[in-house]
Amino acid sequence: MTRRTHPPDSAIRFLDWYCRGDVYEEIRGDLDESFVQNIQRMGVFRARCIYWKEVLLFMRAHSLRARRRQPMERTAMILNHLVTSGRSIRREKGISALNLSGLAVGMAVALLLALYVQDELAYDQYHEDSHRIFRVNGEYDADGFHGIAKINGPWGIRGAQEVPAVEAVARFSPFGSTFAEVDGERLPIVGTLFADSTVFDVFTWPFLAGDERTALRAPGSVVLTRSLAEQLFGGPDVMGREVVLGGGDLYRVTGVMEDVPRTSHFRFPMLVSMASYTDERHDDWWRWNQYYTYVKLAPGADPAVTGAAMSDVVAANIPAEATIDGAGVWLQPLTDIWLRSNQFREMYPTGDAKRVWTLGLLGLLVLVVAALNFVNLVTARASQRSHEVGVRKSLGADSWGVISRFLTESMVLAVLGGMLAIGLALAVVPEFNALTGKAFMWQDFLGGQALGWLALFILGIGLVAGWYPALVQSRFTPGVAMRGDGPKGGSRGGSNRLRHILVVFQFAVSAALLMLAGIVDDQMQYVEEVPLGFEQDNRVAIPLQDASMQSRLEDIRRAILDVPGVSGVTMSGNRPGGSDWGIPAEVPGVPAEQMPSIRMLVGDWDFPVVYGLELREGRFFDRAFGTDRASAVLVNEEFVRQMDWDEPIGKAVLMPAVGRSLEVVGVVKDFHFRSLHERISPVMLFMAPDAWYSQMTVALTGNASQGTIDALAEVYVRFDPVNPFRSVFLDEQFDALYVAERRAATLVTYGTWLALLVACLGLIGLALFAAQRRRREIGIRKVVGASEWNLVMLLSRSMAGLVLLALGLALPVAWWLGARWLDGFAYATHVQPTTLMAGGLLVFGLAIGTTAVLSWRASRMDPVVTLRTE
Repeated sequence: MTRRTHPPDSAIRFLDWYCRGDVYEEIRGDLDESFVQNIQRMGVFRARCIYWKEVLLFMRAHSLRARRRQPMERTAMILNHLVTSGRSIRREKGISALNLSGLAVGMAVALLLALYVQDELAYDQYHEDSHRIFRVNGEYDADGFHGIAKINGPWGIRGAQEVPAVEAVARFSPFGSTFAEVDGERLPIVGTLFADSTVFDVFTWPFLAGDERTALRAPGSVVLTRSLAEQLFGGPDVMGREVVLGGGDLYRVTGVMEDVPRTSHFRFPMLVSMASYTDERHDDWWRWNQYYTYVKLAPGADPAVTGAAMSDVVAANIPAEATIDGAGVWLQPLTDIWLRSNQFREMYPTGDAKRVWTLGLLGLLVLVVAALNFVNLVTARASQRSHEVGVRKSLGADSWGVISRFLTESMVLAVLGGMLAIGLALAVVPEFNALTGKAFMWQDFLGGQALGWLALFILGIGLVAGWYPALVQSRFTPGVAMRGDGPKGGSRGGSNRLRHILVVFQFAVSAALLMLAGIVDDQMQYVEEVPLGFEQDNRVAIPLQDASMQSRLEDIRRAILDVPGVSGVTMSGNRPGGSDWGIPAEVPGVPAEQMPSIRMLVGDWDFPVVYGLELREGRFFDRAFGTDRASAVLVNEEFVRQMDWDEPIGKAVLMPAVGRSLEVVGVVKDFHFRSLHERISPVMLFMAPDAWYSQMTVALTGNASQGTIDALAEVYVRFDPVNPFRSVFLDEQFDALYVAERRAATLVTYGTWLALLVACLGLIGLALFAAQRRRREIGIRKVVGASEWNLVMLLSRSMAGLVLLALGLALPVAWWLGARWLDGFAYATHVQPTTLMAGGLLVFGLAIGTTAVLSWRASRMDPVVTLRTE
């Protein structure tokens, strides 16, 4: 019959689906005979419609296939599939091992990075009503920042009083590094904060002892975290106990709270009552922005409207003599602070959403490469098992029996890979924690959410890898399956095309990741090598922890200079790489709205020399000019550019907030005040009273040793016997500015190499499979005179084309993503063509080298043995 006079295929498939095998041939014959007669009597269209009608009418109890298997039958079938799957895996140990290894590595990487992303997204989510908690930021839009995290003390308090939408408000202010003394035992403490008594109305940290409503009301009261209470007193039962802070002030413990969770954008060991904060500028409206302020809004309140109302309150209370332009506030969601905050003067360094999503994407790509690799190998193996399908069908297996057989083996491999992935992840937890700065425990990897995602992936990859070959093979008739041919000879070509597409995609991903890792490495090298504009090598910063030292600075200076290995010392209020001051500045004749944002450094006479600043014009501070201490200021080139000064020397700069009138005596060349993420800003360097100086920087000679540091510690202890000696090398401090980038770069590098490893494992499996499938061809070619080199070229040629195509796809993607990543730095290198070429050549060399080695092994097989066995 022609296609037109053939019964409808859809009706035949439907009959095949529901009809019992023992009556199928009889019913089908009757239907076909009736169809031929109906064509002669009434035409093709009506005959086809009647054929469908009769197929439906034959759906009777005696003709329906038994769909539900008995429990014993189902159990036997499942056991049979499991046993035969195990035999199949053992029979092809090499390919199975490669398949499992690649899948396990990919899932382990994805599991680790998924936990990292999950942890980063969980910051500050643990508070009740976290969606109603906001930080009050000051208006500030300069140097790439969109606000300032610290505001003046009264701004939040008065705003909360006058704006009904604010349900509660609480402020924090840094207490500074200190030590706690109990019964003569001293313990250094970092991160202590002053806090309002209303702090527990905003935040929900569990209280273990005391009354959270009154614990921080009285002056001299402190609330300890559980860990600190155990360190100081041996346990949480410490109510009413006394602790000395900083060697002088006595505080009483009025509460104990649970430790602040790790997923918080700021943490502290203890809180000191804000009533203990006695600075005279505590209630200053415009000169003392030292408070981190948080509010909890009423349900349904609009944060934008509330922020605007609080800004109106601030503007109404700013004194007329204030030099603040456009003072105001805006509300930032608490849960946005860790990953989506770009505020000036954050309490602690924050995370970066782009970095988190980059690592999440890396984990997903490695997982995709592993999954494609797994699917590729499973489908490749399945395409060679048509004989098994033919035998099963000839023995009575239906289509579902064949499908379930393939799915079972695929699921067994996926489950084994998942179990191995969990083992690998647990084995590298310590190293992963060291790379990311996290503190994951083995319980985190076995938690419900992590295991849920892993189980979902195992199920998905098992179904995807098993379903396609199972569906194709189950459609073959026993005769076709036994011959090893697909329908009309087309299955093998389609399977090959699918495998080629998967190979191209996974090598394109691997190559793009390797190129990106090279771009990241280039930028990190640039960061390390770019001149900062000042000396940071052999410079040691030492904090002056006791206020009594400020009256003895000259004595300290002389004692430090007497230490062998010391070439200079300077006292300062801050330094490059650390914090800076934000004192409002004015230039006569320049409107306030045109004044740039200025970074301020406070240092003594020797600061420019010790830090190796370069002078462009004018002079440094000079003791011969007695007025320099009170009126001289140095500015950088960027300050001059933004002020559009042709002759900067002699220009006046005013600071009314502190009563200073300064004159520019010198211009220094630009230097990087902070990391290369930030552009160089206008900088002022001036001297101040000794009470402003809180640290010193010591310049060491090239032959200084640990003995020099020990001698500096001895000198420090002479002047401050209470506080422990602390120091940091400036180069280490600047390196710390790029800790997050280096961690991310290391993770990207490791993930890239693992993705490439997985891809190469899959390539090894495919090469082994190809060599096994073409054993007869290889034997015949060797018999007719083909050399080993000819055979290697034959087996490697197609793979070379696929890898080259993958590189062509990877190059533009890697270039575009690398350029976008470099945009995050104000000062960055460029995407180097040599870096892209090196990554591409490396991927190509690994792929072709792997294929060539395995092809060479296959070409050395004895053709006599090959042809006899084939």
